[in-house]
Amino acid sequence: MRGVVLGFLLMVQFGWGQPIITFEKVYGGGGQDDFADVLQTPDSGYLVLGSTENFGANSGDILLFKTDKNGIVQWKKLFGFNGIESAIQLLALNNSYAILGQTNSNATADYNILYYNIDTSGNIRYISTFGTTSWDIPNAIILNPTDSTLLITSITENDSTGIANPTIFQINLDGTSIQTKQFNNNYLWRLNGLIKGNGTKFYSTATTYQNDTLGNIALATINVLPQNITVDLVEFLDTLKQEGRCISFFSDGMIGLGKSNQKNDTLNALSILRCDTFGVEIWEYERFISYCISTISDMFDMIPLANNHMELVGYIRSFQSQGNCPPYSFGGGGNDAIIQTVNESGYYIAHYNFGIIGNEELRKIHRTFDGGFITGGITNSVGNGLNEIYLIKTDSTGNAFGVQNITETTLGIKKNEIGKFVISFDNEFIYLKGKTNCSYKIYNINSTEISSGFINSDNPKINIKNIANGIYFLQLIDDSGNSSYRFIK
Repeated sequence: MRGVVLGFLLMVQFGWGQPIITFEKVYGGGGQDDFADVLQTPDSGYLVLGSTENFGANSGDILLFKTDKNGIVQWKKLFGFNGIESAIQLLALNNSYAILGQTNSNATADYNILYYNIDTSGNIRYISTFGTTSWDIPNAIILNPTDSTLLITSITENDSTGIANPTIFQINLDGTSIQTKQFNNNYLWRLNGLIKGNGTKFYSTATTYQNDTLGNIALATINVLPQNITVDLVEFLDTLKQEGRCISFFSDGMIGLGKSNQKNDTLNALSILRCDTFGVEIWEYERFISYCISTISDMFDMIPLANNHMELVGYIRSFQSQGNCPPYSFGGGGNDAIIQTVNESGYYIAHYNFGIIGNEELRKIHRTFDGGFITGGITNSVGNGLNEIYLIKTDSTGNAFGVQNITETTLGIKKNEIGKFVISFDNEFIYLKGKTNCSYKIYNINSTEISSGFINSDNPKINIKNIANGIYFLQLIDDSGNSSYRFIK
């Protein structure tokens, strides 16, 4: 029997061996909570950065909370002023952390950059707000290990032209300024993501807009010199609109540029472009184009694996029927979160979906000490709010998969476990453990009821012998209400 677990959220297997889930948790409150970043701490716990409209006294605050290795919240901190603050990135330093955010509290324009340096308990060591005389929206922060300074990329509206171009800030760990370089071009462009190269070089993925309808992906080489910062761009021209998402090194030192290709108004395809440090393209990988006419997919982050493989996270939505799309492109409702593996030649290896009737997105992925992954994003399928923070911890391989109790944590108020029962199946039965005295209905992908019945302690399973292979939805009904789960036979 192939073990499958369906909780309040569901992970569906497509492709090769499914990673074993250590925990899958949702955190939030009654309003809007947004995810920014997650890092593993030396005690094998996790530090989670986000933004919230739930717990602060103002319109928006930066939220930081610490969990143990099982995702149980240990403490929570809020950062903000009298206006709107939002989180961008969390960066590990030596015995401290940097928080990159944005603020409109007492800003010189609409928004300025907000920087915190905190200790390992979340206490503020330094705080700094800075920017140009126009609005500044930060994109990424990185530590320069050669001189222990920080580099921050931002998109800034140019006062004279009204066009948004990047600004790069170099600061000390205490937030004091070293130098600022603002770029002025007659077309819009921006930098997303930062990785450290050799010597004075850093690399970023750039998006350049030379008109209002077309964007090109580019490799940006940033040279940080005393009293001067320069950027060299190598553009990869295409007839399609391209958006730069992230950047990472392959294990052989080549660069991977994560991007989205817009085919038309209803179709986006996620893509990886592999190039050397001079911008010479080696190959390009693109997914979800020829399989479904109306499919939207995007990626937000990726990390290198062994043998020059890459692991990426994002989301996918498919609008087609089962006859037009293979199962791996199906979601549970709106956007479904995805983890996907690409090999050394740019070919798809494995693809895993997470989600049910709402929208899920995974935005960050990091390696953990045990060789697995911690991923984070958002969901509105679970919880009381408009958006909740969504964390998944998996192992690195695994030929089967399982979920511990999926929990929702209302931060600072209560903790409530959801889905305290386990469902598994083979080609003949769905087995329910810990769920009795309820009725059930099974629907096909076209929402047609094909089976119904009752589950009790004497009959804790559902016969699916006569159901054809395909995608189905299981609805359980009891005194507490209805719950729906997706499964594939």
